[in-house]
Amino acid sequence: MGRRIYVKVTAAFDALGAVTPLTVQKPEEEPVAISRALESRRAVGGRAGFRFTVAVKETAEQLYFDGSRWFVKERA
Repeated sequence: MGRRIYVKVTAAFDALGAVTPLTVQKPEEEPVAISRALESRRAVGGRAGFRFTVAVKETAEQLYFDGSRWFVKERA
């Protein structure tokens, strides 16, 4: 398991409280548009609340929301 890298995320919330991430910005990088959210589910283990599978530059990536902060896991 990689270490957490906390990121800035712009997200939209609908009237029922469902969240859709729109952009992600890693430290020292420019914001990148999320072309679509592929999946959202409760994260298993650890303290992460939700795991989103999103398409960024045509690549599927995992994005986590722990209820107060967003993060990605460092790749090996």
